Parts: sequence; structure tokens; C-alpha cells
Amino acid sequence: MFCPQRVRNNARRSRGEFVRHPRTPRPVFEFNQATGNDHLGAVFAATAQRQQDAHLHELGRAMKRSHARQWDELRQLYRDPDTGRFREAFLRHCDTLRDKQARQREELRTAWETRNAERRAALSPFANREATRRAGRAYGQGLTRSRYGDDRFGGPGRDGPG
Repeated sequence: MFCPQRVRNNARRSRGEFVRHPRTPRPVFEFNQATGNDHLGAVFAATAQRQQDAHLHELGRAMKRSHARQWDELRQLYRDPDTGRFREAFLRHCDTLRDKQARQREELRTAWETRNAERRAALSPFANREATRRAGRAYGQGLTRSRYGDDRFGGPGRDGPG
């Protein structure tokens, strides 16, 4: 079978040109696949698409109406003088809770600072001795050379048996 477009593309490629068929967007490709050469299929697909568009449009309109109604209700609620009193009471209650939380946070901060100071004071006599003893033990066991692969740690090292 002979395809003239293919022959032209191969000739352009042999001249060093980059030839590729332009990509078709996926929705267009799927629509074309669904309809094919059948005109009746195209009519059905277009009708189904119009019905779906109309349905989505109606859903959007219903949502806009619902949102408008909800905003109107909120607007009326905030204009109502009784609601204003309840709102003020709620805000005062929130301020009270916020103050209580800040006071509790400060009390806990003080308790933790006291606890940490007592702990540091209790451990301070041992701090210098323990650090010195740990450093001496590490040096004596050769832990400072472990990063070089000392043979005592499973690998050949600079001081390993020669």
C-alpha cells in the first residue's frame, strides 16, 4: 500500500527536518473515537454533551441561588439586635478564655523553669566529673579513632596491624 503523506514525511526527515504529527487534545481524540465516521454517532455525542452542559449549568445556578439565600440569612442574622447581644457575650467569653489560657501558660512556664533550675542544681556537682570521665574513657578505648576504620571496629585503619 502506498501513502503519499508518509513518503513526503520520510523525504523531509532525510533532509534532517524534524517531522511529527501534531498532537490532538485528549477530549477531541476521545470524541472522534466515539463518533468515528458515523454521523449519527456524532449527533448522539453532541446531544449528550449539550445535555451534560445544561445539567451542569443548572447545578451552578442552583448553587448560586443557595449561596445568595445563605448570605441573605447571615446578613439578617447580624442585623438582628438580639443576635448582636449574643455575639457580644460570645466575644467576651472568648476574651475570658484567652486570658485564662495565657495565665495558665505563664504558670506552667514558671513551674518548668523552677523544675529545670532544681534539676541543673542537683546535677551540677556531677557535670564536670562525668564529662571528664567520659572523655578519658573514650580516649582510652580509642573511640576517637573509630571514624578512621580502626581494626578493632571491623575495618583496616591507619593504626591497624601492618
